[in-house]
Amino acid sequence: MLLGRKVHIALYGGPGFLQQVEHKLHGYTWNVVHRYAVDLTVEVIELGLDWRRRSACFSSRLGFAKQGEVLTGSAGDIVHEEATFRVRACFVDHGTPCLAYWWKKARPGINKERLVASGLTTGAWLRELKHAVLTGAPDDTPILVRWRDRAGEHATMRQVGELSQLILDLEAGRRIGYVTDLRYSDENVHALSQLMQGVDELFIESVFLDQDSAHGLRKTIDRGPGRPDRPPHGCSRGNAFSFLATL
Repeated sequence: MLLGRKVHIALYGGPGFLQQVEHKLHGYTWNVVHRYAVDLTVEVIELGLDWRRRSACFSSRLGFAKQGEVLTGSAGDIVHEEATFRVRACFVDHGTPCLAYWWKKARPGINKERLVASGLTTGAWLRELKHAVLTGAPDDTPILVRWRDRAGEHATMRQVGELSQLILDLEAGRRIGYVTDLRYSDENVHALSQLMQGVDELFIESVFLDQDSAHGLRKTIDRGPGRPDRPPHGCSRGNAFSFLATL
């Protein structure tokens, strides 16, 4: 799905994740992957229980051989951060450490006062600027600014970074939580309550039906208050789901 289309993908996981991805990639024969015009680099980041990171890259150009493994210090629970979004995580127990994720997106908004003060007016170029910021375009990406005033039509070439600082403000966006796999425990409930406080929408593994209890014995079958499939206090909306394996 990604070969020949994307140039980079980043994967995050808990203890042992780097080795697991390496073994998965080695399970295939990449004898014709060099024929794709676009090289794909898979960046793998393994998060330790102390939040230290072990990372390496796997390039299709080299048959996904591991390159440049490095160990870096802790960045706390912030897994990934860019100008317009942030991802945090916490560890939950499923007989093995698993990661639950919290994602917050910021929306670029137009500061009308600064727009007027700049001498520019609204136009299609504002949509292009917002799109460039949301897609992570480099600061030196050119934007053709066209506008019309009493003096007539105007056009000038500006850069994304310059215009962003000049007229854009980042507005708070939606906060989303995603949780699976986990088992019911007071420790898991506490960890999720801390991370998911105030999320707008939570996707979380649900309880099993009574007829599926044998399959779900080691999962979240609790019926009491505070069960993991019940949204934490302050969560606006919860979406529960179950993964039922077909044997």
